[in-house]
Amino acid sequence: MKGPEYDFEDFKIACSEKGKVKFIENSLQDADDHFNLGSPEAVLDFISNDGLEGLQFINRTPWRKNWSSEAEIFVDAYHFRTGGMFGYLAFLFSPMTKCWVIKSFKLDNDRNTAMENALRARGWFPTTPKKLGDSHGNKE
Repeated sequence: MKGPEYDFEDFKIACSEKGKVKFIENSLQDADDHFNLGSPEAVLDFISNDGLEGLQFINRTPWRKNWSSEAEIFVDAYHFRTGGMFGYLAFLFSPMTKCWVIKSFKLDNDRNTAMENALRARGWFPTTPKKLGDSHGNKE
């Protein structure tokens, strides 16, 4: 497996500099919906101030929406944790605009659920969410 296309520290530094990072697709809306980061500044501050715990590189892939025929642009993707939630971040650098671009910032739906699946299969994992204060998972 190939490593990241970009140095994450360069991206992180850019997040602390005004106008160096843009958002595309639903990345900003997802950051608000999933992590309560309701503005570009909140997302960028979160990244630049080490809010991404347990950062783990997933892969690098060619950007499917690259409109330039002169340069191949890659997207680096990472898993991270924060406050007990698992997240997914994907970003790229655009040589045309000289800006970093956050493509995805959302909950990580592909996290490893092998342990959870095994516990569910044995009946040791609750299938119905418990009500707050209910230690038995009973519905009232």
